[in-house]
Amino acid sequence: MVVTIVSTLVVFSILVYVHELGHYVAARLAGIRVDEFGFGYPPRIAVLFRRGDTAYTLNAIPIGGFVRMAGMPGDEDPTDPEGFNSKGRGARVVALLAGSAMNVLLAVLLFAAVSFIGEPMEVERLEIIQVVGQSPAYEAGVSFGDVIVAVEGEPIYNFYTLSRWVEERSGRSMSMTVDRAGREVNVVLTPRVNPPRGEGAMGVGIESTWIRTDIIRYPWWTAVSRGFERTWDALRDIYQGMMRMVRGLLQAEEEMPVALTGPVGIGIIVSEVARSGDGNVVVRLMLLTAILSVNLGLINLFPFPALDGGRLLFVVIEWLRGGKRVDPQKEGYVHLIGIAVILSLFVMVSYLDFARWSLR
Repeated sequence: MVVTIVSTLVVFSILVYVHELGHYVAARLAGIRVDEFGFGYPPRIAVLFRRGDTAYTLNAIPIGGFVRMAGMPGDEDPTDPEGFNSKGRGARVVALLAGSAMNVLLAVLLFAAVSFIGEPMEVERLEIIQVVGQSPAYEAGVSFGDVIVAVEGEPIYNFYTLSRWVEERSGRSMSMTVDRAGREVNVVLTPRVNPPRGEGAMGVGIESTWIRTDIIRYPWWTAVSRGFERTWDALRDIYQGMMRMVRGLLQAEEEMPVALTGPVGIGIIVSEVARSGDGNVVVRLMLLTAILSVNLGLINLFPFPALDGGRLLFVVIEWLRGGKRVDPQKEGYVHLIGIAVILSLFVMVSYLDFARWSLR
């Protein structure tokens, strides 16, 4: 229980502190006064110290934190000359984007660190057991019994890494190396964008057999590159998942393609990783934190009231109106409603998380 609580608090706090640190640094650089940097969420327990105009406070709810910039819409004095609302559009946009940018940067650093330290990788034998006639694989000369070992010169460890390559190269040619009776053979094929049902992009059937788990390490320069690549892949996957969920809602599908998970569900996942008991717990937690960081950064940019994206939307509206701003008090009310909606969703999703967890 202690491991579960501590690991969950650490992961959530890192995600939120990094996000809020982005807002804090950007606000200070833009000349926006920061009245408070809070550790945890209110009610306030104590003021730890003050530096300049900023009070650093300790709060009762020990997950994450917040930055309170002066002059935000809805504040008592949104016209404060040192406040957010008194700055130009560029300064406000940078201050709002900085939180999500820091989350993305955190993901890059974590993915790069894992690639350098060493990541546990499931190694599988991928044997071709079917080749569909007139498919890209058939035209390229792929044969029954071939074992896939590399794509574009990069080793293929398992079915997941192969599927990522196929998705990445969809509609474009790619070089694939196969082991054919002990001899390496290179073939070139183009995965199809919209393959016939049941055939797959390459037109092959693959049997994957687990062999072992290896620790895969990369030199630092390759690790940095992989950090950016994996962060981009995570952004793309999360975006596509959200779009599938939205389409499912709009089309009133009976079975949702993506399940909503809130803080409770995420906490359960973190605790399961922390209690997994193998020697790679820290690395697995780093990977999970990277993925959650990308999620937090992207979700905060949604154009919904109270989120950073919702505040950015008002800046865009101001620009479209030729510089005429929405009344700060009215904007504040809109964000207040957004907070109420988000809290309601939080309660609903937390209930669903508890229900799913109790059935396991």
